[in-house]
Amino acid sequence: MQFQAKQERLSNAPETPVRLTTETTLFLCKSVHFKKAPNDTAVVIFTNDKTVEANMGLDHKDIRKVLDIFHGIHLKANWSLERFPTWVKSPDQAPHSNLHIH
Repeated sequence: MQFQAKQERLSNAPETPVRLTTETTLFLCKSVHFKKAPNDTAVVIFTNDKTVEANMGLDHKDIRKVLDIFHGIHLKANWSLERFPTWVKSPDQAPHSNLHIH
């Protein structure tokens, strides 16, 4: 399923990049949380460790795409991957596992 989510994300046409303006507030995200919403969707919450600054709702199928993007960023930055489930890494290493959202 993770491999399929990655293929879907990579096969979509590139989107127009978001352009910052002089009014854009800069924000250093220090943590990302996933939470199950009451309507059986998921919410990704970005915080600066003091306040919640931004969140976005997702359909459950999109969680894998978001995890794949975060995993790719961590790989490029040479950051630790220990927080990622093993099934995010690659299809040949992916054991059967369920994502648990709290």
